[in-house]
Amino acid sequence: MSEERSGSTSTQLDAGHMLGLFDRAGVHWAILDRECRVQAASPGLLASRGPRVVGSHCHEGLWRRESDCRACLIEEVYRTGEPRSFWVPVLRPGALGPRHLVHQIPLDDGRVLEAIVDTGVPEQFFPELILRERILLHGLRRVPVGVLLLDASMHVVAANPAVLAMLRVGEEEIKGRPLDALLPDGALPARGRELARLLARHAAITDREIVLEADGSRRVVLASIAAVVGRGASLNAAVVILTDITRERTLNEELARKVAELTLLREYTEVLSHTARLEQVLRVVLATLVHPGGLGLGAAAVFLVDEQQRRLEGALARAGGPSGAGVGRARGPDLEALAFAPASEEDEALERRVRDVHVPLEEGRHPLVEALAGDAPRVIDAGGPDDGIEPALARVFGRRAVYLVGLQYQGRPLGVLAGAARDGRSEIDPDQLSLGRLVASTAAGAIARAHLHEELTGRLEDLAEVHGRLRHMQAQLLREERRTALGDLAAEIVHQIRNPLAVVGGFARRIARKLAPGDPIEQDVRILVEETARMESILERIRHDVRLARRPARVRVDPADLVQAAAERYRALARDRQVSLRAEIEPGIPPAQGSREHLLEVLDNLLSNAFDAVEPGGTVTLRALRLKDAVHIVVEDDGIGLAAEELERIFEPSYTTKADGTGLGLPLARRLVAQCGGTLTVDSRPGEGARFRIVLPVWARDTDAAERETGDDRTEG
Repeated sequence: MSEERSGSTSTQLDAGHMLGLFDRAGVHWAILDRECRVQAASPGLLASRGPRVVGSHCHEGLWRRESDCRACLIEEVYRTGEPRSFWVPVLRPGALGPRHLVHQIPLDDGRVLEAIVDTGVPEQFFPELILRERILLHGLRRVPVGVLLLDASMHVVAANPAVLAMLRVGEEEIKGRPLDALLPDGALPARGRELARLLARHAAITDREIVLEADGSRRVVLASIAAVVGRGASLNAAVVILTDITRERTLNEELARKVAELTLLREYTEVLSHTARLEQVLRVVLATLVHPGGLGLGAAAVFLVDEQQRRLEGALARAGGPSGAGVGRARGPDLEALAFAPASEEDEALERRVRDVHVPLEEGRHPLVEALAGDAPRVIDAGGPDDGIEPALARVFGRRAVYLVGLQYQGRPLGVLAGAARDGRSEIDPDQLSLGRLVASTAAGAIARAHLHEELTGRLEDLAEVHGRLRHMQAQLLREERRTALGDLAAEIVHQIRNPLAVVGGFARRIARKLAPGDPIEQDVRILVEETARMESILERIRHDVRLARRPARVRVDPADLVQAAAERYRALARDRQVSLRAEIEPGIPPAQGSREHLLEVLDNLLSNAFDAVEPGGTVTLRALRLKDAVHIVVEDDGIGLAAEELERIFEPSYTTKADGTGLGLPLARRLVAQCGGTLTVDSRPGEGARFRIVLPVWARDTDAAERETGDDRTEG
């Protein structure tokens, strides 16, 4: 598996965007080094602390007291590489609670981003936590937080307007009500008189986060209760301070979600950088779409373009996790572990439905084809008006919103990424759409590299096969002592190897032209080109040194395997020359008598001639069928055809219609077919193409018996 590194540009851009979001929201921030010295600060900090804050130590420039740094978790952030949060200042005698919520986030350059959220809680609202009787109700009205005055039995005596708005009650309605009736169950550590006894012992209860829900709205408040202690340490009254931190909590959740997204994107690019195989790339992409720390979609699938069939094919799918997971949730499992975890039954069922999708590219109104051609992501209602063309997306994902984005690389359409919302929802969050576009753009490059890797691997395997055939032929030359016409056979060998070697060399040079400077596989391609040239020189040396004839054994061969193998070798050449290559095999065709190696060489020769004869847009057909007691293998093209005088001499040695031809290919092909016990004929007219027909005997059972009697029971294909 080759390692292909891709940058983290998208992560860096999101970090810059996040700092801009902090500035607009009034959130202070600073960037610290390993020694907790300020490297950069937000405009708000520079305005309040002065320019000398840059370069100062954290407790000198930001917090003024070294004791406030006791809660700092920067060493933990450096050790784990994970973000951490804490409150400042730490609790001190006489303080109602912390005021600032601090997030420390690791950056790619080794520094730490410290985001400071002011919760609005007074650092020391009541100096001694003792409420004197002379505090009047009109004084409470000027307090910017919610205040409740309670008697010793924990019933409301007075309330300011801020707390009335939080609790959605009137001023007269709230008086005399027990505190338990105003707050949700479990909001405080005790109830009624037990709460009063607890206050009498501890004087204060601080920092209780409470969720208030009423009329469809939701507020998050920070509650603290202080005791008014009389003589003998008896509880005379209590004051409740409620600070609305809904905005800060929302900002904190948004920040946590952004941190989770940045962390996931960084992991996503890192995993893709050392993933080369196409299926593995697709698994990583789909895992990112359903990961609870990213888009958190209910299901995801990828559809790839089949250029040969001219259609979109369902390739791979992945179902999401439990419905409780989603955007803004916990960071979730390791992305690589999630990507390569065994498929669940739900995954397998979804993937079967996805693989049944085959959409012709000419079906321009189908949502998948529209997404492939579009520039922007789109969301459709699966099963709705936009999903009325078969195969409908609702049959794959059910009735819910489906997100579609095309995958394109350097203007080449590769496929479509699809993601479905959770639990039948009809909408997908806009933040999911923007994150999905980042995932898709990185995925397109990774898929293109995977295609190139597979193509290069195939060409290297072809080169290894050709090299093995060459070594085999060299050894065979030494064993064939009975042959004296060494020069003739050398010419045959050169011709037999030249066609497949030309295919490999063509692929190598084409890949080399497409590579950008500094590409990770540039060295591999250069070696491939050099090795091809070296083999060509070996062939020339053999041609001048040795001539040897061969007699192939007549063994059992599979015509279907022959046709498929020969066609596969010319698929890429057909794409390059824009020629349609068809392989047609009669079902149940029987085995034939011959030699797989030599018949493949014959088909190489015939297919090479056919591609030379057709123009772009033309068709070459390779067909295998049975007629009576013979197997026919036909190579047919719709090219320029042959004149009558050319047909008469086509199999003569040294006769050729090509400017660079040797005239040895077709005579050699006919001789090899004859040695297999068959015949090679041609039928052609000018302008109507040519049809070359190989006729081989059907491999009969009595032939099997004869081979066993002679001890020569061989099978190829």
